Amino acid sequence: TASGICYYNLMKSHVYWAIVVTIVSLAVFFRFYGLGRIPVSVYWDEAAILVDAKAISETGMDIHGHSWIQAIFPSYGDYKLPVLIWLAAISVKIFGATAFALRLPSALFGIFSLGIVVLIARTLAEYIFLQQLASERKKIITITSALVMATSFWSILFSRTAFEGHVGQALLAASVYLALQAKNKRWFYIISAIVGALAVYTYYSIRFVWPVVFIFAALIPFLVQLQSIKEVYSKVTHNFKTILVWGSWIACSYLIFFLLMQPMLSSPYYEASQQYRLSATSILQREPQILESNKLRELAGNSSIDRIFFHRDLLTIQLLAEHYAEHLSLNYLFITGDQNLRHGTQQHGLFPFIMVIPFCIGLYRLARKRVSILLFLITWWLVSLLPASVPYDVPHALRSLNALMPITIIISFGLYSFFNWTSTVQKFTTALFCVVLAFQVVQFWQYYTTAYPQRSAAAWQAGYSEVAQKLVQEAPHYDEVWYAYPEDKFFIWVALQPGYLVKIQNMSKVNFKIFTLDTISFQSYNFQSIQNPHHSVLVINRADILEKELMERGLHQQKIEYVTDSTGTQKYMFATFKSEK
Repeated sequence: TASGICYYNLMKSHVYWAIVVTIVSLAVFFRFYGLGRIPVSVYWDEAAILVDAKAISETGMDIHGHSWIQAIFPSYGDYKLPVLIWLAAISVKIFGATAFALRLPSALFGIFSLGIVVLIARTLAEYIFLQQLASERKKIITITSALVMATSFWSILFSRTAFEGHVGQALLAASVYLALQAKNKRWFYIISAIVGALAVYTYYSIRFVWPVVFIFAALIPFLVQLQSIKEVYSKVTHNFKTILVWGSWIACSYLIFFLLMQPMLSSPYYEASQQYRLSATSILQREPQILESNKLRELAGNSSIDRIFFHRDLLTIQLLAEHYAEHLSLNYLFITGDQNLRHGTQQHGLFPFIMVIPFCIGLYRLARKRVSILLFLITWWLVSLLPASVPYDVPHALRSLNALMPITIIISFGLYSFFNWTSTVQKFTTALFCVVLAFQVVQFWQYYTTAYPQRSAAAWQAGYSEVAQKLVQEAPHYDEVWYAYPEDKFFIWVALQPGYLVKIQNMSKVNFKIFTLDTISFQSYNFQSIQNPHHSVLVINRADILEKELMERGLHQQKIEYVTDSTGTQKYMFATFKSEK
C-alpha cells in the first residue's frame, strides 16, 4: 500500500494536483526557456531541416524544388526523413524561420514524452500488481514517472534541439503504449503499427527497434500471468482460439507496418541514404577486425584453436559488447554523459546523479515483483542501444535516445518503492532525497544557461548565421567572393537569408550541394585570383586559419573586418584584396 507516504496527504486532491502542476510547470520551463538562444546556434543538421521547412512553408517544395510529399528528403546529401521537416514547416509558417520555430516541435514532444511515460508506467503498474490500480497508487506512479522525466538531463537537452531522434523516441513510446492498451481493444495494435511507422519516418534506427519492442509489448498481458513452461502449454491448449485471434491481429499489425515502409524502401534516395549511413566508421567495416585477427593468430602460433578463438567474427562481437558496456555504464548514465558538447554538457550524466539510487532499487524490485516487466524494459533498452553501439563513437546519447523511456520507467518504479518505504526515518530520507535532487537540477540548469553556451559555441557552429548575413550584404560589391570554411554546406545558411531561397531552389546542384552562387564560391580560395590586379576579391574564413595563411604567403590585404558569434567566442575574418567596385 501507499501508507508510507500518507503523511504527505497525497490522497487530498488539491495537494496531488499542486504537485503535478509544479512538476509539469518545471518541465515546460526547462524545455522552453530561451529555446531559440540556448544552444547558441543551429547545427548543420538543424540548419538543413530549417531550410527545407522554410522552403516548404513558402513554396510547397523542398530546397531542391521537389514536392513536400516525399519519403526521404535529399537535403544536402545526408538524406533526412520527413516527419520533423513537416512539423518544422508548420512551426516556421507560424513563427518564421527562426531557431525557436525550428526547435519548437522537439520541445513540445519533450512534454509529450512526459505524458507518455506516465501512461506507460501506470499501465505497467497494473500488470505488476495484476489489478486495477488504487487511487493512491496511481497518484504516486504519476508523480514519480513525471518527476523523473521532467528532471532528466537527457530529455531536457534533446527537447531543446531539432534532432529527429528525440521526436522519434516519443512516437516509439506512444506506439508501445497503444500496444499495451490493446489487451481488450485489439484494433489498438493496428493504430500502434501506424504510429510505429510514423516513428520510423522520423528517425531511421527505429525500424530496427520497433518490431522487437512491439512484440514484447503485445506479449505483456500473456507473460505476466505465466509462472512456468508447463503453464505456457496449458494456456495455449485451453485458449487456442483466443490466442489464434490475438496472433492474427499481431500479424496484421506487422503487415501494415511493413506495407507502410514501402514508400521509404522504394524512394529513389533509399539506397544512397543507406550507403551514406554505412560509410560512417563502424564495426560493420570489417578490415580492422580482420587485421587484428590475423595479427593475434600469428602471435599465438596460428593453430586450429587459435583460428577459432581469434576469428574476426568473435572480435566483432567482443567489440560490440564493449560498446554496449559503454552505454550501460553507471558512470555514463549518472555522472559524465556524452562528451560531445551537442549531446551533453561534459559535466553531467543523462540523469541527476541521485537517481542512481532509485535506478538500482527499481531493478531489484522489478526482478522480485514481476520479472516479465523487467525483461520487457531491459529488452527495450538493449535493442535501442544496438544502432548506437555499431559505430566507433560511443557512448552516443543521440543514437541511443530510444532507450530514454525504459530507463526512465525503471527509475520511476524505484522511486515509487523508495517513497513507499515505511520506516521511522522515512520522512527524513525522502526530504533529503528531494533536497539533493533539487540541488543537482538547479546546478545543471545554472551551468547549462551560463557556462555551457560559451563552452559549446564551436560545437553548435556559432557565428555561421552572422557570417552569412554579412556575406550576402558584401558579395555584390566584389568581383569574387571566396568562402573557405567549411565550404561544402555553407550554402544552407545563405539559403536562409532573404531573397536567396528561391534562387538556390532553382539552381542545379552537384550531389545536392552548390559550390558557386553568383560571385560567391563555397570552396578553397584561389590565390591567383587574389593576386590578380584587375579583380576585387573578398576572402572569408575562420580568423585563426586565414591570418596564418596570409602570413605564410606574404599577402597584404586592403581591409580586414571581423565577425563574431553572439557569445563572442568564434571569430571570422573578412579580408579585402584590391579596390572595391
